[in-house]
Amino acid sequence: MWVCLPPSRPDSKRPPYQFVNGSDFLTAPVVPPELVKLLREGHKPKPREELEEECARVASAPPGQRNDILNKAVFKLAKLVAAGKLKESEVREALTKAALACALEPYEIERTLDSALSAGKRDAEGSGGRKAREKAQGRALELPDAVPWEEAVDGAALARALVADVKRFVVVTDPQADGLALWALHTHALAGTGITPRLAITSPVAACGKTTLLEWLGSVARRPLESVNISPSATFRTIEAVQPTLLVDEADTLLRENEELRAVLNSGHRVGGSVIRTSGDDFEPRCFSTWSACAIALIGKLPPTLESRSIEIALRRKMRSEVVLRWRSGRAEAAVLARQARRWAIDNVESLRGADPDLPEQLFNRTADNWRPLIAIADRLGADWPGRARIAAQELSGLAERDSSSLGIELLADIRAVFAAREANPEPLSSEDLIHALVADPEKPWAEYGKRRKPISQRQLAGLLKPFGLVSKNVRAKNSVLKGCALDQFSDVFERYVHS
Repeated sequence: MWVCLPPSRPDSKRPPYQFVNGSDFLTAPVVPPELVKLLREGHKPKPREELEEECARVASAPPGQRNDILNKAVFKLAKLVAAGKLKESEVREALTKAALACALEPYEIERTLDSALSAGKRDAEGSGGRKAREKAQGRALELPDAVPWEEAVDGAALARALVADVKRFVVVTDPQADGLALWALHTHALAGTGITPRLAITSPVAACGKTTLLEWLGSVARRPLESVNISPSATFRTIEAVQPTLLVDEADTLLRENEELRAVLNSGHRVGGSVIRTSGDDFEPRCFSTWSACAIALIGKLPPTLESRSIEIALRRKMRSEVVLRWRSGRAEAAVLARQARRWAIDNVESLRGADPDLPEQLFNRTADNWRPLIAIADRLGADWPGRARIAAQELSGLAERDSSSLGIELLADIRAVFAAREANPEPLSSEDLIHALVADPEKPWAEYGKRRKPISQRQLAGLLKPFGLVSKNVRAKNSVLKGCALDQFSDVFERYVHS
C-alpha cells in the first residue's frame, strides 16, 4: 500500500504545491515511479491470470453462447501466444478442458481453437508484421490441421483402413503396416502421451520405397512437414512455432556429421524436451520446445542414440512379383483418413492420458517406452488391435517370441549348412570362422542377435549349443590350435534334431 503525505507532486522538476493557508512547512514528496505507472495504466493481469479468467468464463458459458465465448477467449489469448507470453499448447489444453466442462463437443472445440488461434495471431501481427513477412525471403510456413470428421469414428475400422491404404503403395509386412497405422494415429493424439517414438524408415540400398512411405505418412499424419535438409535451429524454431510431424528424408547424409541436430531430435522424444538459446540484442535466454513426432528415412542405420528412441520399419526392394500402385499426391482418400484420424484423436485423447497398458515382457527400457503410446492407442481401438499391436511390437523390435530351444535347432540347421558348403574341406572350424559364416546371411538372426542386436558372440553360441551336449574343444585349424568344432561332433545331434 502506498500512502503519500502531504499532497504529492508527480515530478521533482516542477515547483512545489502552495498551501492555501500559506503554510509551506512541509515539503511534498516525489511520487515513486512504480505508483505513477500503476495510476496511469491501471492493473493489467498477468498472462496466466488472463488464461485462468478466460477459462473460467468459458467453463461457465450458458447454452447458446458457448462457442461464441470460446471463440472470443481463444482470439484474445492468441495475441499473448503471438507475443511469446503464453505457449499455444497450454492455451489449447486449458481451453479444451474448460470447453468440455460446459458440454461443447470435442470436434467443435478443436475447430474453434484452430480458426480463432490463427485469426488472433494474424491480428496481433498487424499490418507491420504482415509487411515484414511479405518482404522476408522464402514463403510463410503454413501447416493447417485436418478438419475433424463431422461424426464419431470407429477407431478399429479406421486403423484397418490405414493398413490397407499403406499396402497399396509400399511393400511392407503385416506387423510393419500395423505399426505404421498406429504411429499415424499417434501423431494426432500426441497430447495424450509423454513419449513420441521416432519412426526410423531404413533400407540397405536406394529404391526401396522410403520416400514413398514418407509421402504416405505426410498424407495421413497431423501437420506434416517434409524436409530433406533442415538445420538444428530451423528444427527447434519450427517445432516451437507449429509442432509439426517432421518427415526427414535422406537422413544418412543429413545426420552423419550433425551432432547438434541429432541432439535436438533426441530431446524431442519426451514431452518437455527443449533447447535453450539466447535471443535478441540483450541475449535473453529463451526455451524452445523440441517435443514433436518425427519420422526419419535413411539408407543404413540411425546413430545409436536415435536408434534406441525409434521404432524401425526396415524396407526391402520390391520383387517383380510384388505389385503396388504408383504414388500420387492430393488423394481424396488420404484426406478422409486424416480427417477421421483427427476426429478419433479428439474424442479419445483424454482417455489416453496416463494410460499404462500391459506390455510384452520382452519389451523393457526404451523399447517399452517407444511402444507404450502405440499399444495404449491399440487398446483404445479395441477389436483385434490389442493383440495385433503387441505382435507388431515384438516383431519390429526383433523380439518375436522364440524360445531358446527353437533357436538352438535353427542354429544347428545353419551350422550343418555351413559344413555342407565346405564339404570339400574337411578341416575343423574355429569358433571365430563359424560365427563369421553364420552372420554372413542377413536374413538369419545371428547377424543382429540378442537385445543389443549385434553379431552373435562366442559365448552366446556356446550357450545355445550347450543344451545339446556340444562344447567347443581344441581343434587344429589354419595351422594353429584354436577353440572350435569338427563335423563329427555334430553327427548325432544333426540326426536327432535337424530334419531335411
